[in-house]
Amino acid sequence: MTTRIIATLLLPVWYLSSFSGLTSQLETNVTTNIEQTVIQNLEEVFQEQIDDGDLLRPIGDSAYDTYQSVLEEYPTEETIHRKLKRSLIAALVSTSDEALTAYFDQGGTFIQAMNQAQAIDQYYAVAAQLVGEDHFLHSGLMAKAYFIDALSAKYIENTDLNTVNTILQESLSLDPYASYTYNEIGQTYLELGDYQKACEFFKSAIQWNPNWNSAKENLRIAEAALIKR
Repeated sequence: MTTRIIATLLLPVWYLSSFSGLTSQLETNVTTNIEQTVIQNLEEVFQEQIDDGDLLRPIGDSAYDTYQSVLEEYPTEETIHRKLKRSLIAALVSTSDEALTAYFDQGGTFIQAMNQAQAIDQYYAVAAQLVGEDHFLHSGLMAKAYFIDALSAKYIENTDLNTVNTILQESLSLDPYASYTYNEIGQTYLELGDYQKACEFFKSAIQWNPNWNSAKENLRIAEAALIKR
């Protein structure tokens, strides 16, 4: 009789404990579902920003800002972090590479237009920051970042050519095989009137890219100017 009474008295305690545990689990599941929905929405916003080319601008509403928000608000979602980071790096680099190709075809006016619209001069630098200093791509990205910075200094900020040349030399130190950097340095020397130096750098550009007709034409112009002097 005593055993039955004790069991009866304990039943409500066990029942309440189980109910409390179930409620806690339900709350956890609801919270998790809400977070996953929010993260999914952020991923969709991020992809729209990538598709629209809003990589770094507008400030506060770019793909980079959305990526940073996910990092800060959901620090344990490492799979999502990696996914967004890879997408952002790929978009930054591909857009910058397209800009460089267009610059080689169209000249400084294209860089001016691109930078005003999208802050193109920052793309390589941000991509390098995202991959990290230990990544094998870092030095190459930073070399291109300095190269774009030099173009921005020349065509947007109207910086003196000696300063532009210094920035280009920094780029070359990080990627000594970049024919376009040799060519650009050659052009600065050509504009500065140092035709001998210009010839040297144009020849180096051709050495690393033998089929580049622009560098060959620049060399012809520099050699002709050197003979006239």
